[in-house]
Amino acid sequence: LDGFTIESSIRFTTAGGTYRGRELATGRRVFIKEARAHIGFRDDGASAQQQLREEWQTLTALHEAAPGLAPEPIRYIRKWENEFLVCEHVAGLTAAGWAACTHPGLRASSAPEEIAAYYRRCEQIVSAIERALDRLHAAGYVFVDISGGNVIVDDDDAVRLVDFGSAHRVGGRFLRPGT
Repeated sequence: LDGFTIESSIRFTTAGGTYRGRELATGRRVFIKEARAHIGFRDDGASAQQQLREEWQTLTALHEAAPGLAPEPIRYIRKWENEFLVCEHVAGLTAAGWAACTHPGLRASSAPEEIAAYYRRCEQIVSAIERALDRLHAAGYVFVDISGGNVIVDDDDAVRLVDFGSAHRVGGRFLRPGT
């Protein structure tokens, strides 16, 4: 795919797929989002491809205004009848996955101090999400689709927002995302 290879699929929808991949020249891991032609599912009738181009524009603007806040946009590709957004792969677990994998209640015998430590970590992660959202707002954007699947938590409990398909400029027209 024009200098990138798809290694595995993550998820498919009628609008397209998401994939884990690599940049062939550097070996760097990337995230690839596909938009299929002739599919539209937003209130204003925008096609999946138009929405992906808008996400590319948002990521490009945010990368310039607030580096590290959003995944770094790498390339936008049109191949066959589909379009692809290639961006930085953000390592870690989704917030939902992190909560499920680290919850002490999932072990047979968790001491009260382990449970307290878990909730302190949760408070730190929620505070980090709030700071990321404050930074996003300061850059002039709103993140409409905040969920446990759109926040990545790394090994050091640092957070990154991902999936900017519904993000839009502060004061801009709100368009309900379709899923």
